[in-house]
Amino acid sequence: MELLLGESKDLTVISVLGMGGSGKTSLVASLLRSPVVKKHFCGFYAWITISQTNYTIDNVLRSIFKEFADRVEDNVNPQELNTMNQVQLVKMIMKKLQHKRYLVVLDDVWEIENMWLVLKSALLENSLGSRILLTTRKEDVATFSLGTKRNVYNVRPLTENKAWELFWKKALPHDPDQCSTQLLQTARNLIKKCGGLPLGIATLGALMSTKKLEFPDWEGVLRSLNWELSNNQRLNSLKSILLLSFYELPNRLKQCFLYCGNFPEDFEINPRRLARLWIAEGFVELGRGMTHDMMAERYITELVHRGLLQFTRRNHSTQCLTMHDLNREFAVSIAEEEGFFHVYNGQETNQHNKVYRLAVHENYRGAFGSMSKVRSFFVFGSNIVDSSLLLQNLPCDFTLLRVLDLKDFPIPELSKNIVNCYNLTYLCLKRTQVKELPKGIGKLRNLQTLDIRQTEIKVLPKGIVKLTNLRHLFMRQFNYAAKLMEFDHFNICYSTKALAAGLSNLKKLQVLDSVEAGKDTIRELRSLTQLTKIGLTNVHEVDGEDLCILIKEMKCMNFLLLQASNVNEVLKIDELSNLASQFLAKLYLIGKLERLPCWLASLECLKILFLSWSRITDGELILSHVSTLPNLTTLSLIKSYEGNQLWFENGFVKLEILLLCCMPQLNEVIIERGVMPQLEKLFIVRCSHLLIPRAISNVAKFVCSTEVDPRIVSSDSFTGFMKLLNPHFELDYTAVQAECVAIFLKEKSKIMEILGNFDGEISVSVREMGMTKSFVLVSLHFIDENWSLKNWVIKFCSLVKPSFVSPCDVIVESLKDWSIKNKVSTVTMSFFFDDDAFDFIKEHGLEDKKLSLNGDMFRVYCCSDCISSMVQNAFEEVEGITNKIRCLYNPKSEPLWYLTSSKLKDAIELWSMGEFSSENVTDYSDVPTVEEWNRVEQVCNIVESIYKVAYGIFHKELMTTYLEFEMGQVEVTCVLL
Repeated sequence: MELLLGESKDLTVISVLGMGGSGKTSLVASLLRSPVVKKHFCGFYAWITISQTNYTIDNVLRSIFKEFADRVEDNVNPQELNTMNQVQLVKMIMKKLQHKRYLVVLDDVWEIENMWLVLKSALLENSLGSRILLTTRKEDVATFSLGTKRNVYNVRPLTENKAWELFWKKALPHDPDQCSTQLLQTARNLIKKCGGLPLGIATLGALMSTKKLEFPDWEGVLRSLNWELSNNQRLNSLKSILLLSFYELPNRLKQCFLYCGNFPEDFEINPRRLARLWIAEGFVELGRGMTHDMMAERYITELVHRGLLQFTRRNHSTQCLTMHDLNREFAVSIAEEEGFFHVYNGQETNQHNKVYRLAVHENYRGAFGSMSKVRSFFVFGSNIVDSSLLLQNLPCDFTLLRVLDLKDFPIPELSKNIVNCYNLTYLCLKRTQVKELPKGIGKLRNLQTLDIRQTEIKVLPKGIVKLTNLRHLFMRQFNYAAKLMEFDHFNICYSTKALAAGLSNLKKLQVLDSVEAGKDTIRELRSLTQLTKIGLTNVHEVDGEDLCILIKEMKCMNFLLLQASNVNEVLKIDELSNLASQFLAKLYLIGKLERLPCWLASLECLKILFLSWSRITDGELILSHVSTLPNLTTLSLIKSYEGNQLWFENGFVKLEILLLCCMPQLNEVIIERGVMPQLEKLFIVRCSHLLIPRAISNVAKFVCSTEVDPRIVSSDSFTGFMKLLNPHFELDYTAVQAECVAIFLKEKSKIMEILGNFDGEISVSVREMGMTKSFVLVSLHFIDENWSLKNWVIKFCSLVKPSFVSPCDVIVESLKDWSIKNKVSTVTMSFFFDDDAFDFIKEHGLEDKKLSLNGDMFRVYCCSDCISSMVQNAFEEVEGITNKIRCLYNPKSEPLWYLTSSKLKDAIELWSMGEFSSENVTDYSDVPTVEEWNRVEQVCNIVESIYKVAYGIFHKELMTTYLEFEMGQVEVTCVLL
């Protein structure tokens, strides 16, 4: 609403972005029904639905002209309109919009570039605050540069509570109060399938309204949702929305999208793994000047932009893909109907002979039968409890197999018959228990990807060099796979051994991660010029010259990992002057470095730099080489520096993550202002000698600048967190307390100086605090020269510890301590004070002051009464109408609409959306008339103006600061505003 009715007079395009069924059209329609919007644009708007089947730019222009003509009741000759060409239509629209503030809605836009070339002439910029609203499922459409002001609004999924309400509203006459716990859980699972998608929730709710309120019926729908999508007519509206996104896909992307349904629900898909699978299946076409991997990345990006896949971040450096549950169910239903793949989830299938791709998600309870036509076989091992049963039933006639993915499946050995699968292009054994590969693996001449990471395979068979079509070879193993934060260990990873002889035959190899280095191995790798990812472990200093030659010749390299053979072995890679590759994005150096290579500063594409066990003594040398890298987002320094100080003086413009780990000599880290402007996460782990005084000072500043209880510093959770950052740091509560006192005294002197120079009147308020009313709070209030209200707490103390203290004594002592007695004009005290308290205060020099009993807030007498009276009178004018709104909204409970303009505006918005129409209200005579709604809206606008005036007077500019600590045996809190 703010984007639509904003003060800007420029023509503005507002894109509403969301996947099909997310409520984009409904949201925009509700805005257009709003009286406020209609009034703002004087009813001058056009709604154009961009039909995929009948979309031409001429039809769009005709629809725009006809819509605007209808708004002003101009008669349009349909035949004449149909004969107009583009130029004529554009001129007619321009004439119609010339002196009008207009709103154009383009609903469900799939393509914008060609359409905008014509529309930008028709929808002229007349500096009257006109708006163009478009809804789209495609991110590239929403963000396309139109040469005018642009805003993108992402439609968010419904919250859990809103989704629950919508579901049961549509599931009437069923009532959740009548459901068993088991049935309610099934309902939650159904709602979860929809992922906050309003159309999905509403459609499923309507479907469940036809089912008996019995667990088997509801659970059956949950388990067979993909069948329901294909066969239940009540889900046709949802299916049609999802089908539209699918049928709009180019043919090359349709099978890629369906293929994602192989993965289990809520599965986090590694995008690189998905790309390799698509390539192995033959889905990815080659583009001019592009590799299969680059083209596959483009496919993924396109599916993400269309809202069919979503990127999520698994950790600070890894992104993964997820698929909306409804999209997945839809993909599975189409794929199984067309025989594209079959998902086994514990239910029997009689389509064995028709299955081309099989994904096993649950324990298999029967025999697979004939699977001679199966091209792809997946086992998602995390869901398989009894692996032996599945192994016994694995078919032996996978002669046409192209893809075998057993990742995380605890299989102890690989069948020797696998070498007869001559069509096999993809073999993944990652995190299995396989100990060796068949000796005849060289027969798999079509194999493109071999993944044996984190297996027990120690040596590759000799036949590996016969795999001349191999593109991806993953062999990196972990000694501490479950303890990746054990950075004290040098050999976290190692590689499966491979005989050097013949490696040069693998001309198509693009990924080698990783292999044990040696002179012969490194020399063999020189001819593999297509390598983009290289990992070498067990590197020796004597390999330095050959290593530099290898790195220099790799023109396509974007990933490089080098690990020395031991902690004292030097990585000799500093003799290179520059790299041939301009694409290196990730660099991992594990081992001693005499100095940082000079070519590091030239890596303009580098995003991730990991330096471990480098043990460099010159911190300036490290930072000077990397600070200017324009795209560096992650920097990890682990046992890489043996100096005392790291000074981040400049640069690091895109750095998001900084890890400093295991540098015991480091006692100071300085990050200058303006350095690392994009930093999101800073990890400091096991740096035991960082300056303790500075740490205590920072903890004290944290306590003083937040509203947390300062005693948190001695809690187990806080000390545990500090131990995680620095295991050797002992937090001293007394030291923090003393630092807090020092900060307070420093702030107090500033405030006293301000009060000393203040030439005006001050009001004092005194309030009781705490559950037992055993604390007293003394505050000062005054209006400064900028007409801003200041509230400063000058005293907070216990009335009972260490012994009973009179609140009157506290007041007098506070005024004396802060030297403001002569400036006090009003004292307001809460109800626990009596007449004796007044007498006491008068006797101590405040006898000429105005004293207010039972006042619970400070009042600025110059204008607060006037403001209060105006607001009260305004609301009294519409009291009868607001009572109607209260009863209308929820007649069965206490009124929810209190006399505040914000709540009433919420009611007005609901009314404008048709919430209180005759269909939804039993007694329509109690609904306010249009004139009454407009009257309430006018009052709300008046009150809002009054609030703006009050805000200018009473706005608090300074942040609140709380200090709480023990001074002797008396608890004291000071709050400075």
